[in-house]
Amino acid sequence: MQYPQDSFADARHLPGRPAILKDWALAKGELVEVRHHELPPREGLVDEVTPDGVILWLAAEGATTRRMIDKSEGFEVWVSA
Repeated sequence: MQYPQDSFADARHLPGRPAILKDWALAKGELVEVRHHELPPREGLVDEVTPDGVILWLAAEGATTRRMIDKSEGFEVWVSA
């Protein structure tokens, strides 16, 4: 997906490099890595996002269940853009 340049937390983002996505509403249908300073990173496909982009769900995969991710809890969504 082509993301608008202002979609990233770092305005100096270089195309093709992983970056923090500010607007989670753009993540639906994308493969992302979710990071939190207290937890191991988790990669997954975003199957749903709230209209305001505050909460997203990673699709279930294998033995891993669907997971709700809330931006207010300090999570970051990284994409390869």
